[in-house]
Amino acid sequence: MSVERESEALSAKEYVFRTLRQRIVEGIYSPGEKILDKQIADELELSRTPVREAIQLLVAQRFLDSFPRVGTVVSMIKKEDIFMLYRPLAAIQALAVEVAIEKITSEQITALSVLNQEFHDAVSQHNMHAAMEADKNFHDVIVAIAANPYITDTSVNLQMHVQRLEYIFFKHVPIFTESLMEHDLIINAFHLKNPVIGREAMSRNWHRPMNILYQLLLEQEKDHHQI
Repeated sequence: MSVERESEALSAKEYVFRTLRQRIVEGIYSPGEKILDKQIADELELSRTPVREAIQLLVAQRFLDSFPRVGTVVSMIKKEDIFMLYRPLAAIQALAVEVAIEKITSEQITALSVLNQEFHDAVSQHNMHAAMEADKNFHDVIVAIAANPYITDTSVNLQMHVQRLEYIFFKHVPIFTESLMEHDLIINAFHLKNPVIGREAMSRNWHRPMNILYQLLLEQEKDHHQI
């Protein structure tokens, strides 16, 4: 395979991977839904090879599950997953704040303030989709400023899983008001060059929704058993 053709193949695989992952995150593909490589290849007008490769990567990242004689399905959501996702994400992003404090510029702090205002506007308009996107953008900027590829890779994967949970469960739950205050604390920590304040605010920013979501799943489980 030539370098050009190999590059094209990698681009196709990445395109399929990102497309399928976003559909899973946004709930377009429901937990337990079967994923058919031929159907996706036909829809995206690609060969089945990059689709199969993307599916394998999504299985490796636990967005999909593969079972003998069943095939590939969107991974289910279990309450036990909540702590396994949120706790490491809180830790890695708290570390990102600590690293970013050493590098951040006044212009980047201003950019974070602008993003948090966009977050505030979306929350005020009760636009949960826009609020979640603005929240993600805020965190992505901090991770980018930290500029550590190991932090970035771990954070991106965990945050996509967490975003999937929040798309499903937080559409009608007003959890974002406290997030705005926590973001303000993080921005203030950057101004003060205070890693302790920054780490604590970032950690709380993830642990709080973790506990809310766990309680929601417990209540759903209890209601299901009562039926």
